[in-house]
Amino acid sequence: MDPAVKLSVVIVNYNVRYFLEQCLKSVEQAGDALREKHGTNSLEVFVVDNHSVDDSMEMCQQLFPWVHRIELNENIGFSRGNNLAIRKAKGQYILLLNPDTVVERDTFISTVEFMDLNAECGGLGVRMVDGSGRFLPESKRGLPTPAVAFYKMFGLATIFPRSKRFGKYHLGYLPPDQIHEVDVLSGAFMMLRSTTLDKVGLLDETFFMYGEDIDLSYRIQQGGWKNFYFPDTTIIHYKGESTKKRSVNYVVVFYKAMVIFAEKHFSQGNAGVFRTLIHVAIVFRASLALVRRAVEWLWMPLIDVVALTGLFLCFSRIWARLVTYPKGGHYPDLVDFFISPGIALVFVLMIGLNGGYRKPFKWVPWIRGAAYGMGLVLLLYGLLPESLRFGRSLVLLGAATSMAGLTLLRGSLGRFFPKGPWGGTRPKMKHVLLIGSTKEENRILPLLSASGQNINYVGRIDAQGEVTQLGSLADAEEILEIKKIDEVIFCAADLAATSIISNMTAWESKNIEFKIAPPNSAFIIGSQSIHSPGEWYLEQISTLAQPAVRRQKRMFDVAICLIFPLLGLILPGKLGKRKMLQHWAPVLVGRKTWVGYAPNESQEGLPPLPPSVFGPGGPEQAAGADYVKDLNILYARNYSVAYDWKVLMDSW
Repeated sequence: MDPAVKLSVVIVNYNVRYFLEQCLKSVEQAGDALREKHGTNSLEVFVVDNHSVDDSMEMCQQLFPWVHRIELNENIGFSRGNNLAIRKAKGQYILLLNPDTVVERDTFISTVEFMDLNAECGGLGVRMVDGSGRFLPESKRGLPTPAVAFYKMFGLATIFPRSKRFGKYHLGYLPPDQIHEVDVLSGAFMMLRSTTLDKVGLLDETFFMYGEDIDLSYRIQQGGWKNFYFPDTTIIHYKGESTKKRSVNYVVVFYKAMVIFAEKHFSQGNAGVFRTLIHVAIVFRASLALVRRAVEWLWMPLIDVVALTGLFLCFSRIWARLVTYPKGGHYPDLVDFFISPGIALVFVLMIGLNGGYRKPFKWVPWIRGAAYGMGLVLLLYGLLPESLRFGRSLVLLGAATSMAGLTLLRGSLGRFFPKGPWGGTRPKMKHVLLIGSTKEENRILPLLSASGQNINYVGRIDAQGEVTQLGSLADAEEILEIKKIDEVIFCAADLAATSIISNMTAWESKNIEFKIAPPNSAFIIGSQSIHSPGEWYLEQISTLAQPAVRRQKRMFDVAICLIFPLLGLILPGKLGKRKMLQHWAPVLVGRKTWVGYAPNESQEGLPPLPPSVFGPGGPEQAAGADYVKDLNILYARNYSVAYDWKVLMDSW
């Protein structure tokens, strides 16, 4: 430890370049304030990169040359990554900071001062808000004993958040605006005393992700120090908790980390009870997550399958009585149990691939999908054996009539229930307000125009208090109400992080989206989650950046997996079949995509995709790196399902 270095900041990064850049800009400003008070050498910053492929380190070297970079050849996890830098750190205090955070200018000064004045404080956490200014309850937490974990895992903590019995996990009964002694700190912002780490040890590397902050917080208390929650400064943490916690992977990884913690610190009996409880919770929560996701994705298509099947059955009965069997009789049962649901499934699949189920509802992709479905029905009908063909007129007129009936039903529902899932015909216009200078306004407006979103730019409020056509910053709350603002973009070149965070917190109840435009950057970050790139505005907006198009691409991948057995029968090419079979399962679960960027190429500036089985150049790509990069850019910018199908067939 070097007494001249007051604070060592450690950031572990993995493929979040844009968030990292914004984080380091805020750290630079907070560091300047710290240096003014404690000397020019009072701060050092480490960035440990877990083998990112988004050019994070190139950006860091170019824009922040004063940062100590530790570049790794593999993803070694959160604990090991932090420990590498902690061992090199010389600061009196060590701050573990997530790359998806923004700190205020006085954050380092106020937290260091608190640690200086409270020698019993071994660890310190701060007040955190998400990208919408909402308070994050994980800013302060209790120790997850078996009882506390039970209340959390089975929902009692959510139902009774302020109860002293049921709300201990997030300490909901403690006011979030007061300093408190707490059990557990968040790894997103965890300030530690170096002498404390010397005694209790570093992060436990048994934890790859999740749980390591709980373990270290507990060991700090066991070592005789205290952990404090400090709300006198606030940071933004783009965590997207509501989205991430719904994934099965998060449930399994997080709760397994809890098992590791229990086996390490609890008695054998309590650890056994905890382990059993965790396994039950994993099954319960994972099943709940799967059911919830399945319902969200499938309820509308399933309703349409049932409706189309019913409509086709009604048509077949009428057609049989009037045309095919006027003297009595009926179609074979195969029409009811095979042809009818098969036609319905084809229609729904093609509507889904064309974006007919994205929200809000639009007629163009719906009608286009229905037309493609009609063509595919006729094509598949022609491939059926003679024994399964019961009349082209039945299939053609029945399919067309059923689809027309469903379309009429959809139109009626949209008319009488305009706020329902079928009510919209175009995305709601987003009223956007910018807070910043004229210079930043001129830089940002082209990004908004290129985004392809339905945006109404309301105007600008000057960050320095000057009166614009809309008014001044003092009138902001009235402007938000009168102009019905949906989104506010803060220009970080003109507003300090402290001002941005305080305004976000003050306007949190107004249900407004917030975005931050870092200075001299070709992006605007406003996602509540680091896993939601569709909420960014990038300088080179592409078709593939749009969430609806990405859902369409995902549905195409799943559809190809489902019809793979049929493709294997009707298409030649043993090599293509073998490669498709090899990658079938990873594509089905979303770990890969059939067609995407050229393998092993950087995705810098492009919407992220899973690794691809086939690249945009087809089976034989040019060797030149520039050529492949251009192919990737063109693929993202001009993406279509038809092109994916072409590449797939050519590669087969």
